[in-house]
Amino acid sequence: MDLRTEMARHPGRGPCPADRGKVLRTLRENNAPDQIVDTAAELPADGQYENAQDILRALGRGTGTG
Repeated sequence: MDLRTEMARHPGRGPCPADRGKVLRTLRENNAPDQIVDTAAELPADGQYENAQDILRALGRGTGTG
């Protein structure tokens, strides 16, 4: 599973920036795979995320890797 592709596919179009709780709620509401939700649960609690690239950076995944 390509994490970058899946994160971009499932975040929804909610208000930005979103905190970890909003990211997790949106992923669940959009029926994201469990692996993606579990990975997003590792986001720092105090972060604010504008898009999938912000989420991947915060997870230490950059934007060029899966």
